[in-house]
Order: sequence, then structure tokens, then C-alpha cells
Amino acid sequence: MAASIGAVAGLGAFRTSIPARRVQAEGADIVAEVCRRSGVRVDALSGALGSASAGDPQQIYAAIDAAKTLGAQCLYGLTGRAPDLGWP
Repeated sequence: MAASIGAVAGLGAFRTSIPARRVQAEGADIVAEVCRRSGVRVDALSGALGSASAGDPQQIYAAIDAAKTLGAQCLYGLTGRAPDLGWP
């Protein structure tokens, strides 16, 4: 995670989104410290609501807590894969 955050900072982008799973795997406090040292702000956690369809509210609560720790103002998730699109 530190390398990814460092790469974001190296590109001059100081705002990013991070997959919620990676934050939960590394620990929100650790990720928050890496971000603070790098000067990168986490605006959103992605994939944070994916477990809603699996019926595991604890994962959603953990993502909300991680977002609070990181100062992220947004959680977003996808409901599934987009269907193949075709022209009529």
C-alpha cells in the first residue's frame, strides 16, 4: 500500500480512492499514517459496498469505520458486472 500511495504522490496527484479491501487488509490506521506522510488524501473507498449483496453488514460497517479513519467522504461499490451492450 505504501508503494501505491507513494506512486500517487509521485505523479503529483494528492487525492485518490483506495479499494476498501486493501485498507482493511493493511489496517486503516497504517494506511492513514502512510497517506499523512505522503501528503495524499483519500477521498473515497471503492468496492466498499460489495458485500451488501452477500448479506454481510459487518464488512460494510468496517468500511464505514475505515472511511472515517481516513477522512474519506465517499464509499462506493458496484452491484455487479455490466451486461454486454449491443446496438439495436
